[in-house]
Amino acid sequence: MQFRIYTNHMMDKKCCFVASHESNADSLDKLDNVIHSLEMRIGGIDYQCKEHLIRAKNFKSENNKIRYEAEISQWKSKKVTYVKYVNLQSNVKRIRDQIDNTSALVDIASQMSIANTVLEEALKNINPEKIDELMDRLQENAEMAEEVNGLLGNTNGVVDFDEEKALMELEGVKEVKKKEEKKPNKILDLEI
Repeated sequence: MQFRIYTNHMMDKKCCFVASHESNADSLDKLDNVIHSLEMRIGGIDYQCKEHLIRAKNFKSENNKIRYEAEISQWKSKKVTYVKYVNLQSNVKRIRDQIDNTSALVDIASQMSIANTVLEEALKNINPEKIDELMDRLQENAEMAEEVNGLLGNTNGVVDFDEEKALMELEGVKEVKKKEEKKPNKILDLEI
């Protein structure tokens, strides 16, 4: 496995990545081609197995025991080959999946490395005094919210309402409106 050093242009830091994942796409394509070829070969062997069984049945019905046993023998031989190819295909698929998963893990690891570098740079620029001020303001807001909730919670659904005071305020508003209505509207003569 080769290692190359890549430069992260945003941070001007060097990071190590596994360079073999660049050729993983080619490896995956080759493995897909191998899997496809194995599928074709397995299909051909399966067809041959079926042909041997059909011939064996025909020879059995004709009471040709020697040719029947020969076809069964060839069928068994082909069946062993068939199982070997199916197992080989299964192993190749497993290898392809492992390479694909490894590529994904390498990509995730590289992204985490870049994110870690960015986080370290961001933490260098943080001013602890501003954090303390922000925390104090948040604490004050939380205390004020608790106080308001306490005041609202103490009413128990009963609100003190002074009806006489409300009526007096209403009368005052009505008087102000009457005074405004009595004032003549002044129309300004403007020459255009």
